Amino acid sequence: MKACKILRIQIILLFGLLFLICFRFFNPNKILEDSVTRAVSLTQESEIFDEWRTLSQDDPVLLNFIRSQYLIAPSKKPYNLKEPNEDPSSNEGQNKYVIEILHNMTGGFFVECGAYDGEFLSTTLVLERDYGWTGFMAEPVVANFANLVSKNRKSWIANICLSTINRPQMVTFEEVEENLSNSGIQKFMGTHVQNLKKKVTKVACFPIFSVLLALNVATVDFFTLDVEGAELDVLKTIPFDSILIKIFCIEWNHVPEGKAELRRYVESKNYTLVAEIRKGNAYDLLFAHKSVPLPQKYNV
Repeated sequence: MKACKILRIQIILLFGLLFLICFRFFNPNKILEDSVTRAVSLTQESEIFDEWRTLSQDDPVLLNFIRSQYLIAPSKKPYNLKEPNEDPSSNEGQNKYVIEILHNMTGGFFVECGAYDGEFLSTTLVLERDYGWTGFMAEPVVANFANLVSKNRKSWIANICLSTINRPQMVTFEEVEENLSNSGIQKFMGTHVQNLKKKVTKVACFPIFSVLLALNVATVDFFTLDVEGAELDVLKTIPFDSILIKIFCIEWNHVPEGKAELRRYVESKNYTLVAEIRKGNAYDLLFAHKSVPLPQKYNV
């Protein structure tokens, strides 16, 4: 029975992939229309995800699905930035901590979720542009993702959200029309947006560990997580004994369990709190893995 279900999923993926190849051949410049173009519809996704309730995060079928249907490779085109020489996170300064703690490291790998448009308040653009990093960027809001595509970032991107459980899921998602950066999974949306106009959609979510396996990434040098209240649940999906994440920057102000519980959990995974950033738009906790040799100023 299980073999038949897997075969059915593989057939759907095969026809979907053939459609996608044909579509991109005849429309090489058209990645987005009303939504991001993929070969598998939301109805098919829901059916597939329902079949995958028992699959592990590292199942090859799941990893191949992520690779074929969602991941878009780093752009080879020149950047298309509004302010090509600026540091968009200069007011908050998250990347300055990363550069200092990792001793001006070049060629690193980052994860940024949510990525918004890939430029506004981005904590990873300087790392990519000036230090030769690459990474993975997730952005679930279609309008934001269209802008992210247009920036020509040199990193993998995907129009998904991060799963809050150890398997893929389709979630009810609220896009806050007055400020799309405040959009998020419905069950985590707080009182700060309760009176704002929202558009309710369905979004595909994948465990971040599955995405990293699909990319063959075993070490993440910097992970910035801003998912409007779902941060702690996303962190709980990560098997910390199977992947090394050197530095976390995590937004805390919408986490239902609160800042103290978020800190307690991350520190229980062998991390040290090295900074709390509260200026501008930032409500962030910065953690370093205890295997990372910290500059003397952080050893207090």
